[in-house]
Amino acid sequence: MSERILSSERNAERLTLALHGELDMRLAPQLRQSLHRELEKIPPEVVVDLADVPFVDSSIIATLVEALKIVRGRGGKLRIASCRPTVRDTFEIARLLEPFGIA
Repeated sequence: MSERILSSERNAERLTLALHGELDMRLAPQLRQSLHRELEKIPPEVVVDLADVPFVDSSIIATLVEALKIVRGRGGKLRIASCRPTVRDTFEIARLLEPFGIA
């Protein structure tokens, strides 16, 4: 059985995707599949909430970059919200704070 790593909430203007747990290369394929399913119909704004994520690795970052490209390619906007300091540092090292709108 797969772990619950993503929950979503959708309305006409926004899709909020809350990710859960420590996310690493073991879970990247499951996350990629879940994101593709959720992004079939993209509202103007997609928010990825990382409040419940204490760790991400480069495979998860790559998966989120793929989602960013999908959303932008369809005219939407994707931003990441509620990063813990350690997760934010990972995005900063990858020079991805600005593309994901991370403050």
